[in-house]
Amino acid sequence: MSPHSIYSSWGDLQDYAAHDTAGRDLQPLVNLVDTHGTEAILTAVAHLAPEPHAQVTVSTAHKAKRA
Repeated sequence: MSPHSIYSSWGDLQDYAAHDTAGRDLQPLVNLVDTHGTEAILTAVAHLAPEPHAQVTVSTAHKAKRA
């Protein structure tokens, strides 16, 4: 297990995302990797234009949560 990972395997992360409510936000990313594989994702990312040269920029905004 990598010292930088809290999961000992991809299967552990898949299980966490699928069955633990705390991991639910990871499920879309797990599905993406499971469907397309890491090579396809890395290839797509490598073809992205730097922001100053992009025709479209997509971002997200999140409302701050207060305790």
